[in-house]
Amino acid sequence: MIVIRTKMNVLSEKRLEVLQTLRSLVGPVGREAGCNCYGVYYDTNDEKCFILIEEWESQEDLVRHI
Repeated sequence: MIVIRTKMNVLSEKRLEVLQTLRSLVGPVGREAGCNCYGVYYDTNDEKCFILIEEWESQEDLVRHI
């Protein structure tokens, strides 16, 4: 299993745009072969900080996704 954690700090004025973009990816990516989890989270103490967590069954599944 491969787990990827991506932390993003965004400009305040771009927060909504980034959040909408990331949320639009959750469904399609989550249905890809080998994807066990694809979630978008934000830091409740810092609304400009987003965390994207991906869990892939194998390296091959991740490569296919990329």
